[in-house]
Amino acid sequence: MGKCDGKLNLKEEKKKWFGKTVKKHGPLAKVFLLGRSEVPAGYIQFGPITEFSTAKFFYKEPIFLPRNGWCITCISIGKAFRGRGIAVELIRSALDDLKNQRIKLIDVYPVKKVKSYEEESTGTARLWKKFNFEKVEEKVENKPFQKDHFIMRLLLR
Repeated sequence: MGKCDGKLNLKEEKKKWFGKTVKKHGPLAKVFLLGRSEVPAGYIQFGPITEFSTAKFFYKEPIFLPRNGWCITCISIGKAFRGRGIAVELIRSALDDLKNQRIKLIDVYPVKKVKSYEEESTGTARLWKKFNFEKVEEKVENKPFQKDHFIMRLLLR
C-alpha cells in the first residue's frame, strides 16, 4: 500500500499493524491524561519484541532475541508536562499491567549518550534503573546492540 509518489503510507500501515497486534495481544499503550479536562500529557508503548520490527534491530542475531520477551519501545512526555513524575507513573502502570499478564522479561533500548530529549523517546538509562532494569552484558563477538543504543532488561517474578 503506497501513495502515488511510491512512498509508503506509514501512518496507515502503523494503524493496521496496531489494530492487528492489539487483537492478538491486548493493549499495547497507555496515555496519561492530566486534570479534569484530561489533557494528554504522556504516552508509553509496549508489546512483544517479535511484533516490533524496530525492536528487532537491537538484536543483531536472531539467537539473541528473547523468547516471549516484551519491550517498551517508546515513552514520551509533552514538553509542558515534564518534571512532574508522569514518566514514572506511566512506567509503573505499564509494568503492573505486564506483570498481571504474566510477562516475565521486558527489554528497553535507551541511548548511550542523550543528545536531545526532543529526539529521544526511549528513555534514559537513569530512568530505567529506577525500576531495576539492568544493562545486558555486551559481547565482543556477535554484539547484539545497535550503535547508539543498548539493551536494558527487567525480569519480573
